[in-house]
Amino acid sequence: MATLQFTFDYEKFLSFDYALKKVNGQITEQVFAGQIHITVSVPIEKQCDLESQFTSEITA
Repeated sequence: MATLQFTFDYEKFLSFDYALKKVNGQITEQVFAGQIHITVSVPIEKQCDLESQFTSEITA
């Protein structure tokens, strides 16, 4: 499994959640503040699929 971190606005949460489920990923940590900060685990072979859809939201 690969661990990824994303930060995005609330209006993108539903589309992100849908995409995460499509790649069999799981939210491991989430913080709701001015924006949503999420850490997820995804199968390594699906990592690029999720990253390509949410490139600008990836955080280090």
